[in-house]
Amino acid sequence: MVNLAFASKSPSADRAGVAKYKKQCQEVKKYVVKSRYKVDCYNNYHHYNASALKSYRKSNAKKSGTVRIASYNMLHPGSQRSIFKDLKLMAKVINRWDVLVGLELLPIVGRDLVNNKRVLNYLKTNKGASAASLYRAPGYVHILDELRKLDRSWALVLSPRGDAAKAGQVDEHVGFFYRAKKVKPIINEHCDEYKTKGSGTAFACFPNFRKEFMGRETTHVFSRRPFLGSFESGNFSFSLLGSHTIFGSPKDKTTMRKILKSAFNVSSYSNLGTGVTKETYARFAEAAVTLEFMENLRYYYKEQDLIFAADFNLTPKINFWNEILDNFPGGKLYQNEATTVTLLRSDNGRLTKGLSSSYDHFILDPKETNECTGKSGRPRVGRFNTYTGVTWKYIESNYIIRKKNTMSLSSTGKSKMAKRVSEFKSYLKSLKTIKNGKIQWDDYQYASRVKAYESRLFSSQLKNATYYKVQQELLSDHMPITIYCSTK
Repeated sequence: MVNLAFASKSPSADRAGVAKYKKQCQEVKKYVVKSRYKVDCYNNYHHYNASALKSYRKSNAKKSGTVRIASYNMLHPGSQRSIFKDLKLMAKVINRWDVLVGLELLPIVGRDLVNNKRVLNYLKTNKGASAASLYRAPGYVHILDELRKLDRSWALVLSPRGDAAKAGQVDEHVGFFYRAKKVKPIINEHCDEYKTKGSGTAFACFPNFRKEFMGRETTHVFSRRPFLGSFESGNFSFSLLGSHTIFGSPKDKTTMRKILKSAFNVSSYSNLGTGVTKETYARFAEAAVTLEFMENLRYYYKEQDLIFAADFNLTPKINFWNEILDNFPGGKLYQNEATTVTLLRSDNGRLTKGLSSSYDHFILDPKETNECTGKSGRPRVGRFNTYTGVTWKYIESNYIIRKKNTMSLSSTGKSKMAKRVSEFKSYLKSLKTIKNGKIQWDDYQYASRVKAYESRLFSSQLKNATYYKVQQELLSDHMPITIYCSTK
């Protein structure tokens, strides 16, 4: 059986997907954002707070000396899976940087999508009804709203449709959150060459992985395609590719051969070399084709400052990295620290410190993108650890109920938990939807939601197997990675 998700990016299916999410963007613009800021719903990207770019001043960006770039797998903000996220905290984390590659951003899904369909149907026969205010926004809009409370120049360039790893799985967007006072979207020549009617100014787009640009059809290699965007900060102009690589490689032989043939011109992953397995071959295939695309981009458009930021689902020590990095000569893999969250407090007697695998990395050519290298000649990259500093102090103050470094309830923990649960109950009781043709309280799974809130954020802290679950629930199961570059 062929994995249909890999076939869903045919030109016709792609147009249908773009139209679907363009319609959702237009609904968010009409019913949620309204006149608060400008929203552009184009075929190549969606742009939230689009007029913020007017606040950019090249001289000020140059004077600042540094543009702070980050990449962050944000674990489905806006979904029922992530209903307990503290979006104010997430915005405070993002506000440390000037442009952030946001991964695992979701469109409106699940219960919120059901609500919105009911609201739109209700409005068809109830003109001017107050039900319009019941339309619910996607998580990335809520995050942008929180960011704009910290700095009104924050904006978002979002991929024009979601992609899924498998048929039936939720689609994911890639987005570039940027601080317009420091960073400005600029025209990307590749996006400009292949843009179509309704694509807007060519700031961003899906790369053209089709035969006309790559020499062979490679779109089907990707479960979730990278998203490409170009920016300027002072004298530094650069292009970002953001991607969330597939985790579970397809096992059916037809899809497997098709991916391997397109990416490596082999029929079996066993022909590739050390480190490539039945689980990892598709991850490497996506990375290899993206690097080949980057080299084409550099050759045809003379783009030098290309930064690939991704959750690769691959650790940096696998030998096969050296093979595929040859697709982008001079390119190197950076950021080796662990970035994924483990729930375990201890594993076979060893304290985990809440961290597991190193999956999040940057790839760039340090000689060409020398604005991002320090005196050592190495890029100034790192991992932002949300278990430390003011981020952890906020979590500790507001959510941690255990005694320090134990799995015992503290004297203040019980009252802290009761306060938070009470606030969550009040939030749920404020939710309204359309039921039986009327505006009513949305009591959907009220009791089970309250129970899950108490369990996943608080009771989980008192067990070894879920000790760090609170971190994942409030923020993500990944840490942000960072790179700092000169604007002078």
